[in-house]
Amino acid sequence: VQAALNRAGLTADQVAIVKKGMELENGRKVYEVEFLYGGKEYDYTIDALTGNVLSFDQDVENDLDPAKLSAAGLIGFDRAGQIALDKVPGATKDDLMIEVDLENGRYQYEGEIYYGGQEYDFAIDAKDGTVLQWKQEPIDR
Repeated sequence: VQAALNRAGLTADQVAIVKKGMELENGRKVYEVEFLYGGKEYDYTIDALTGNVLSFDQDVENDLDPAKLSAAGLIGFDRAGQIALDKVPGATKDDLMIEVDLENGRYQYEGEIYYGGQEYDFAIDAKDGTVLQWKQEPIDR
């Protein structure tokens, strides 16, 4: 997250982080970081070993501005991530990819956990932590 913020010239208190986590991309572990600032969504892909920014872009994003996220009373990334991780014994934050989204007027955390040769897809209500969707399948190799 800090590498992305440094590249954007912003600080953590200026932005609303909407996605962070690690995933495999072309056989390489990378961090995916997205945050909102000034009506734009910033997307960064960062090499997990070196910390180098591999790619980035900015898009106009109107439905998930920081004021709305803050005022919505969401449970937060850490709590939502822990709810998902509790369903996969042994998995850690390094195995987790999570983002917040607005679906049919309702905020929810969506993500994946990659652990033990399995991919777990989930959706969690962003206000009360209810697991709305849970799917497990083997990771294709």
